[in-house]
Parts: sequence; C-alpha cells; structure tokens
Amino acid sequence: MDDVIQIDDQWYYAAGSQKTDSRNQVLKQGDTFAVLDLLGDISRTGLGEQGVYHLGTRHLSHWELLINDRRPMLLNSTMKEDNSVLMVELTTPDIHEGDRLVLPKGQLHASRSIII
Repeated sequence: MDDVIQIDDQWYYAAGSQKTDSRNQVLKQGDTFAVLDLLGDISRTGLGEQGVYHLGTRHLSHWELLINDRRPMLLNSTMKEDNSVLMVELTTPDIHEGDRLVLPKGQLHASRSIII
C-alpha cells in the first residue's frame, strides 16, 4: 500500500499505526503491579517484562487493544502521581479495506484508564 493517495484533485498521506517507544509504565497497588507500554497494552515485544504480577508471579502476559487488527495511535499517556492509574488517549490510524480508505485517521477517539 502506498503512503500517498490521490482522491480527486487532493493528495492524502496515509497514517498507519505508530511504533511506540520502549518506555514502560508501572502501576502498583500493594503486592500487585503491572508493567505496560505507553498505550496501556501488554505486548509481546521488547524484553518480555510486561505483564500483571501479584506476589512476584506474572498472571497476565499479553493484552492489547486493537481496532480492525491495528493498534491505535497514541495521543497522550499520563500516570497518576501515586502510580495507581494510567490514563491513555488514543485515536484510529487510517483503516483500509483493500485499496479503499474506509476510516481516515483521527475519526474515532478512545480513552482508557487502567487501574490496579
């Protein structure tokens, strides 16, 4: 799929899912903690340290929000000062069906709060 699309006399640059950086967010409550990426996901990439742990045992090793099999695009990610809540603002990337653009980026907005 090309990155540049012409629709009538206008040019459009396709926006795909962005690659997130390798920084993790850590939520903690008592003996339970979660290691998440900036989108609030537990992905299978990186060093494999992401997950939800209780008393030192990992109980969840994969959890991702996908929209039409694509990761959303990060708008903002904020951790509460006491590390108890991660608030994430997301939007959709360009969604295609074949060569047809069915949902341009930014048409849907999602907010998620992850609480331990």
